[in-house]
Amino acid sequence: MVKKEIPLDNGYEFFEGLSFFQKSIRENKLEQAIYWGHYLFLSKSYATSAFRRMRIITHEDIGLVNPEAIILIDELHNRWKKIDWDKRDDNLWKAGVKYLCESPKNKENDWYLILAKYHIKHGWEAEKSSNLFTSVKNGFEGDAFYYAWQLKNKDDKEIWTILKDSMVGDQFVRACYNSYYECKKSKGADGFWSLAILYISREMYSLMSLLYKNGKIDLDKRISEILDEVEDIDISKIKPDIPNHYYDMHTYKGKAALNKPTKVWVPAFAVINSPALTWCVTEPFCGDGILQEELEEKCEPNAIPCANPDETCLDDCTCYVPPP
Repeated sequence: MVKKEIPLDNGYEFFEGLSFFQKSIRENKLEQAIYWGHYLFLSKSYATSAFRRMRIITHEDIGLVNPEAIILIDELHNRWKKIDWDKRDDNLWKAGVKYLCESPKNKENDWYLILAKYHIKHGWEAEKSSNLFTSVKNGFEGDAFYYAWQLKNKDDKEIWTILKDSMVGDQFVRACYNSYYECKKSKGADGFWSLAILYISREMYSLMSLLYKNGKIDLDKRISEILDEVEDIDISKIKPDIPNHYYDMHTYKGKAALNKPTKVWVPAFAVINSPALTWCVTEPFCGDGILQEELEEKCEPNAIPCANPDETCLDDCTCYVPPP
């Protein structure tokens, strides 16, 4: 197995390349994403990590705004794993990258999970139901997160037994399940059961059944369609574009800089059976959420709020305050 300390062929550290790969996709920069993907997929070990990161992107950056995404990436990765490394088909990962770049984005699932973790950590308990199954079937998302979190600390298999039993044969839930166990050692794996909970609680399967016959996506047809759209991009003509905000907690340079991290305010889209709270992340893209009143204690009193942050503002401002 290739050690993660070995740099990519373009000289960047592995974790830098992987982080830049995700952020390029998040910002819909196809050529940049293909550039970083090219160097990650030169190594079998790094390629596996890159495909797993593509799975994580489906719940961190896309979520329910495009339920098809996690199903197609699950299928592309499964097909890629069945091919001998010497006969690998680069079009499989390139098709996935192009699809993800062109997909609409939504961070709701990622934010909801952070907010739920915070509440549960500080003593919040389920209010309207008595177990995970009744929570998801009745649409009590907050309660469902609470029970899933309790089960996670005991037996995560029970979470998936309940979620799959509540939606037998559903492609979306199965893709979440596959992705969870593919990425289980990753910090981002919890986002897959989180996404499945929101999907079931909000009856997104009703929408899926409208979009696709009986809620089933014709995988052979869809994979063939996105493979046909793969573009031939000349890597040698692409120069890496790395804004300062790409250096976050996933990079060595970012960890050093985050001793005093930039704080960015974001609204919580979802609620835990209660009015929404405002929270912020401790740097522009990742990290644990903290509540508004805690942030105010950490912000410098003379900080100038910035209503329209750009890369420079994120570097210079202590706090970003959203407009009213």
